[in-house]
Amino acid sequence: MSNEIQVAAPQPQPPAPQARPPHNRRLLWFMLLLLVGASVVSFVLFRFVLPTVPRELVGTWRVVEGPFNGATFECSWTGTGIFSLYSDGKRKSTESSIRVRGKRILMTSENPVTKVEDTLILTILRLTDDELVFRDEDQTVYNMIRIR
Repeated sequence: MSNEIQVAAPQPQPPAPQARPPHNRRLLWFMLLLLVGASVVSFVLFRFVLPTVPRELVGTWRVVEGPFNGATFECSWTGTGIFSLYSDGKRKSTESSIRVRGKRILMTSENPVTKVEDTLILTILRLTDDELVFRDEDQTVYNMIRIR
């Protein structure tokens, strides 16, 4: 028999759970406020400051006088225009990019056959809430009324 005393080795302790950092609610509110602010500024810029098309021109117009009688012209505030015509029982439409410079409408569209962009210059003769009259480069006058 020996007189040795055995001392138990200390057991390793599991690591203490780390305290989670408190959520910074101010930072979350600040980020949310920034997001809302950026959205409002973007809306105002793209709706009122940067549009290339005046409000009076935005809408859907129908040709009542001119070679394309019955055709429609849809103009959006984003600068897109769609000219639609029914021919042979089918709807044919052309989408164009629209810019307005003074009394001139610049309509740029791609020729579906040649894939070349072409710009048509239209001169506004009269623009009211209900009536649009313009002349193209060939001196043809188109009289339109607003339908929407």
